[in-house]
Amino acid sequence: MNRTHGYIRGDREIDGRSVTIRIITIDRTTGGLTDEQKAKLKSYKQACIAESGVEPSVVENAKQGQIAEDDDKLACFAACYLRHIGVYDAEGNVHEDVFRAKLPADVPKAKADEVVNKCSGLTGSTLCRTGAKLLKCMMESRILAVL
Repeated sequence: MNRTHGYIRGDREIDGRSVTIRIITIDRTTGGLTDEQKAKLKSYKQACIAESGVEPSVVENAKQGQIAEDDDKLACFAACYLRHIGVYDAEGNVHEDVFRAKLPADVPKAKADEVVNKCSGLTGSTLCRTGAKLLKCMMESRILAVL
């Protein structure tokens, strides 16, 4: 488990393949966010726990690096969270303009384009799995720490 820029990275091996999943954390290190923005993120988290049916302990465990990669409810939590922040919608579309707006202002345009293009084209077997792949890609870019 590595903690970097307000998110948790967990590396696991499944069926002989290395899998890395990152879950956004909401904590006191969310520099640059107002108290209002932090409160919104917290409310989104709670709403997505309720909507997805994921156990709160599973989300908390994921934040601590104990990630249940095969948990469909956790994948749906990720998709829900991205919908709430406006990056992803219920039809599975990525809103590239919102995605770009979430990137830090100091990210060079070429790097932003690279990340948005790479992540926006990902699909999974369900809308939840697509959302989980999108979130993973966003976090792997290392230019976006907290949405």
